[in-house]
Amino acid sequence: MSWMTIAAATQARSPLSQSALADMLAVSGASMVHTIDRLVKDGLVKRESSASDRRRKRIVVTEAGAHLYSILKDEVAAVRRQMLGIVELEKLVHLTELLEKLRIQWQRLRDGSH
Repeated sequence: MSWMTIAAATQARSPLSQSALADMLAVSGASMVHTIDRLVKDGLVKRESSASDRRRKRIVVTEAGAHLYSILKDEVAAVRRQMLGIVELEKLVHLTELLEKLRIQWQRLRDGSH
């Protein structure tokens, strides 16, 4: 999950909150806090207070995190192509749609709105 967290934070137009990252990656808030703690300890991201709400922390990728992302993104993309290259495009589209429906249902259940 650390790679996906760095990738999501790097690709975001502006720094995201921990809860926004958790929602984006479909993980619990507690899991995201644990992941962010490790990434902060490793110097790959940092927490900054939001200008509009000091209690809210936004996750910012450090120079080291951006460097790691730039090194690994091509390798990760190559592995993804190798893994998914055996699946027909139509089936990948269907799988993506199914996973999105499951993500939405999971979020509804988590939020208590069945």
